[in-house]
Amino acid sequence: MNRLIISRELSEQARSHLFRQGGERFLFFLCSMSNASDGLAFRAREVLPVDDEDLSLVRLSLEIKLQKLIEIMNRANTSGMALVEAHSHSRGFDSFSLTDLNGFGEFVPYVLDALKRPYGATVWDGRKVLGACWREAGRMENMVVDMSGEIVVGKRRKSK
Repeated sequence: MNRLIISRELSEQARSHLFRQGGERFLFFLCSMSNASDGLAFRAREVLPVDDEDLSLVRLSLEIKLQKLIEIMNRANTSGMALVEAHSHSRGFDSFSLTDLNGFGEFVPYVLDALKRPYGATVWDGRKVLGACWREAGRMENMVVDMSGEIVVGKRRKSK
């Protein structure tokens, strides 16, 4: 199963940014990546917040300004890391919104081509986090979000 592993410290930073005021907020996690036998593992290494001045209202939805996106993608490219988007929604959602899904249709192919690595996205409310990732455009896969920050790689030894 694909997963995003976030340390407690980084998840607290993310929550602080995403829920500091009412309304929708955005950030990206800069992530190292590995392939596990059951899917991709994104490990969050840094939070890259998107400030309010880096957003614009387009057709009644918030979008990240191009200059900020270029800055974030350049950072991922030079570090050799993957990106996982995070944004907040109001309580009570059980999936990505239609606006989110339409945005992914345009944005995900661009990011996959530019970074040559898988891309992930998460949506947060006060109680839960939903995740998805893409290895190729048009093929969204589920992604579990683990905020314990711990992952075991390889086989576990049996205790005697």
